[in-house]
Amino acid sequence: MKILFVSIEYPPESGGGGIGSYLSDMAPALAAEGHEVHVISCLDGQPYRDYVEEKVHLHRRGFIRIPGFVRLCHLLHMSGLAWRIQTGLSAYVAYRRLGVSFDVIEHPDWGAEGWVFTVLHAKPLVAHLHTPLPLIRIHNKQKATIDDYFSSHLERLAVERSEIVTTTSQILVNAVKALGWLPQSNIQIIPYPIDWRKWGDIPAPSKAPPVALFLGRLEHRKAPEMLVEALSIIRNELPQAQALFIGRSNGKRDGLDYGEWVQKLAVNTGNCQFKSQVPRQGLAQCFENVRVLTMPSWFESYGLVSVEAMASGRPVIVTNTSGVAELIKPTRAGYVISPGDPKALAKSLLPILRDPLLADEMGDRGKAAVRIQLDPKKIAAQREQIYEQAIAEFDNRLKAKTRGFVYAIPERVGAFYIPKKWRNWAISEVLHTPWKHFYLSTARQLLELMIQDPSFSQRRDLNGLRILDVGCTPAVTILLACLGADVVMLDIDTTEMEKGFKYSQLLGIEDRFSGVNADAFTLPFESNRFDLVWNSGFLEHFDTPHSILKEMGRVLRPRGVVIALVPNRWTPHSVWIRERLRKKRKGYYWDFMGRERSYSKYQLAKLFWDAGIFVNAISVANLRRTVLDDSLLLPLLDRMIIRGFLVRLMRWIDHLEHSLPFLSYFGFMVGAMGKPMKDNKLR
Repeated sequence: MKILFVSIEYPPESGGGGIGSYLSDMAPALAAEGHEVHVISCLDGQPYRDYVEEKVHLHRRGFIRIPGFVRLCHLLHMSGLAWRIQTGLSAYVAYRRLGVSFDVIEHPDWGAEGWVFTVLHAKPLVAHLHTPLPLIRIHNKQKATIDDYFSSHLERLAVERSEIVTTTSQILVNAVKALGWLPQSNIQIIPYPIDWRKWGDIPAPSKAPPVALFLGRLEHRKAPEMLVEALSIIRNELPQAQALFIGRSNGKRDGLDYGEWVQKLAVNTGNCQFKSQVPRQGLAQCFENVRVLTMPSWFESYGLVSVEAMASGRPVIVTNTSGVAELIKPTRAGYVISPGDPKALAKSLLPILRDPLLADEMGDRGKAAVRIQLDPKKIAAQREQIYEQAIAEFDNRLKAKTRGFVYAIPERVGAFYIPKKWRNWAISEVLHTPWKHFYLSTARQLLELMIQDPSFSQRRDLNGLRILDVGCTPAVTILLACLGADVVMLDIDTTEMEKGFKYSQLLGIEDRFSGVNADAFTLPFESNRFDLVWNSGFLEHFDTPHSILKEMGRVLRPRGVVIALVPNRWTPHSVWIRERLRKKRKGYYWDFMGRERSYSKYQLAKLFWDAGIFVNAISVANLRRTVLDDSLLLPLLDRMIIRGFLVRLMRWIDHLEHSLPFLSYFGFMVGAMGKPMKDNKLR
């Protein structure tokens, strides 16, 4: 599976927060399982760099600059929205320039990095909730602004339009739904993985002094002041107790930066040390020098640092409004307290700081829980299932954009009733890949030509007949097998033939299907072998197509017919699109297509005549392919936002072609049916 993570944060160069910590374990774990994993990190001023680390392909990029846009948003006091718009655009441009076709793309809610991906919606998307902006604002006691309003809506857009939404805890699910941010979403819970091997060599907590660690931003939501107040209580009984605060300040309180305010509060308590944010590689040393981690947050969607502390053998004290409490409480790897209660925090801290053996006992339980429940291999398997669900949901969404193609392939053509199993399969294929609508029209045109010959006009099926497809059009030839014929596909290349074998197995008609790898100019069959020899989109690629037609006529049984379908001379594709593609594209495929010819009805009839075949019927069909040329349409079909419109337009064009027969003269394919002159009564 090819997996893309879109995230600014990926340590060590960018981001030391929870998102970066999650990805630094998740991406390598998936890569270790054999997946091709890529990470796109777009950050303003970040140097352009591509490299591989732990089997993960990392693509670091700067921002896409939009002249005047940031300045305008600043004037409108919407700098947060401007940053999110730039982040999403930069990530999408970087993705397109990679040129890799990913199976699934995962993006975080924070920063709305996936908003362009969800608007264009070309691939299955998984959104992972960390902490939505409204929750951060509410628990940081920040007043909502118009910038927050639009930024939140952009983040919400990116999340709710994804196929699957995941998060790490039930607490966050409840909070998001109570807020009304994603009320209808089915959010799936998968915890963060922890590569516990990275933390296994840290000495036991009993080897450390009685120090309680606070690790995170110094802000209202994380409530670092609770540890300051708890320490003042603890020092009455344990004077040597200390507290270490590591993290940058965020926000203000009482006119001061929050970090400065906490430091001022700690002056009277004493034994409090403050350090700025440390790089991720320095976390192990931080844990080594402390006995216990505290996380007294008012709200914490999960608390990845707590799990990393558990992997290091440290007891953890968290609030019951933290997602990680769901892991700590049943494993007894620490204590769970109510938020905003420094006395409860002091009561939980005191025995751990006083008794090193108790700290070791709790730490061992935490290490065991992390190894068993959060092993990267186990979590990677759960995310694989999520990605498979997202891919299936994406396919279902595409198919749900329309239902049926009653005009392109009706339930009955002449006396032939189209087998339900083929019809259902073919329509499903078209709903998944709309350009395959071409084959529905081809099947209809083929059958309509067949019923104009007396040999087929009264038949309800093709039982007992042998049919040869020269050049391989497997989707249509399989229909003939479903109608009862024994069919043979012939081509010098086996690619399309292999598709035919696959289709025959899906429809349970393997016994009526076979393939021959051979040259169409010298068919490896004796004369008088087949009742119908046909091809579609084949003759136009050769300089002497009449030679192929002669061979097709040679292997016919008496009363057998030859049918050939070729591009109409008078369509936009033939007049100018093909020439444009010929100049623009290079390589074997386009060189091959560059040899393609087109025929008018008269030219096709003359080609049959030159091959000694009398034309009994001729038709023009497939108006959809004329109006919506596949070479122009294909790049648009993988975008969810326009898929429904295009398919409805295709159905409307089919209806016009059916209702106004004169429009069929502008169809993409000219088809002719005839018999060798020696067998034709009108010779």
